[in-house]
Amino acid sequence: TEDWRSRWFAPKSAYGEFLIEDHKIRKLLERKLNKEPPFAGRTPIFLGDDVTDETVFAIMADIDGVAYSVGRKAQGVAGHFVSAHDVRQWLAHMVKDQAKLPR
Repeated sequence: TEDWRSRWFAPKSAYGEFLIEDHKIRKLLERKLNKEPPFAGRTPIFLGDDVTDETVFAIMADIDGVAYSVGRKAQGVAGHFVSAHDVRQWLAHMVKDQAKLPR
C-alpha cells in the first residue's frame, strides 16, 4: 500500500468527509491535470481564498504543484496575495512575459 501523503486537520465529526474530498481531489488532479494534454508536464497552480481550500493546499506539493492563498495567509502555501486585484496583476504580468517568448 501507499502512504497517504496529505497533512490536514479536521474535527472528528468532519474527518470522514474531508478524507473523501481529499481522495477525490487528488485523483482528479493526478488524472486530468498532470497526465493529459495540454496539462502534461506543466506545473499546477492553485489559488485559494478560504478554509475550504485547505485540502487542496495540502496536496499541491504531492503533485508537484504550487499553491497561493488570497486574502488570508494560509499555512503550507508558496505565497500569498492580499487581494484578487493583486492576483489579476500577477496573471497579467505572466501573460505579458509569455507573449515575449519565441514560439
